[in-house]
Amino acid sequence: MSFEDLPSLPPLLQPGADDYARRVSMASKEAMRSTCCALDLPYGDHYWQKVDIYMPPGGTGPWPVLCYLHGGAWANGCKEWMGFMAPGLVTTPLVFVSISYRLAPDARMPLIASDCADAVAWVYRNIESFGGSPQQMFIGGHSAGGHLAALLALRQDLLAPRGVPTPLFKACFPTSARFDLRPRLPASRSDQHLQARVLDSAESAWEWSPLRWAEGNTTPFLVTWGEEDFPDLVTQGTEFVQALRQQPGRVDQIVLASESHFTANEESGRPESRWRREATAWIQTYGNGSQA
Repeated sequence: MSFEDLPSLPPLLQPGADDYARRVSMASKEAMRSTCCALDLPYGDHYWQKVDIYMPPGGTGPWPVLCYLHGGAWANGCKEWMGFMAPGLVTTPLVFVSISYRLAPDARMPLIASDCADAVAWVYRNIESFGGSPQQMFIGGHSAGGHLAALLALRQDLLAPRGVPTPLFKACFPTSARFDLRPRLPASRSDQHLQARVLDSAESAWEWSPLRWAEGNTTPFLVTWGEEDFPDLVTQGTEFVQALRQQPGRVDQIVLASESHFTANEESGRPESRWRREATAWIQTYGNGSQA
């Protein structure tokens, strides 16, 4: 069961990350007790290839589906971190799916992205058994998970070979994400981490950058970051929104006042938060068949 056999995770890179992990883990444990859920469902054979599914308290659906990818600099984190979001969201109503994937440095970006695509394909094929509608799928994520969510929404070549119709997602909700993996000068600690542990080669950084794949996008994007987020992510979020605004798909941004990289994502678990209001409004709108 979730948490009971969870391996020890490596130290987190950023100040405040350990406290964030403790807070969301505690809240997620409570969510597992209070919310109708199916835990540790495998989409592959590896330990990390699993999903947790949280369902509305009543009714039979079909409901919209929000797949969500955890952060952790691609080298840390787990689906258990994101369960805290479920209690408020399932009352929308929707089905909330938290996804784990293999972590760097044991897995590099091609395998990490492949895991996420495999998980989404599994959800598409199986979610009707949990009351979800495969025709009403959304994707989001925090930090590294936001990067991966944007990548899956933009790169149709990641899902099409898995027999999934593309474009699949009704909208994408990345929070505090990096959208350009190319190093900047002077190289930051995050750049060094990417080159040493996450990317299979320095030359592949642009290939795995959502910004590269923005051209022609039709998927609606709601891009969020904290006012006090890491400065490079504020810059990247702004650049990504500007690029998407040149494309056919709708794009909006949320800058959460006084929120940090970590508390920005925790806002999704607060009933009156701006993110919760706007994201659920988007899901209700686009889940009912509206187009960008």
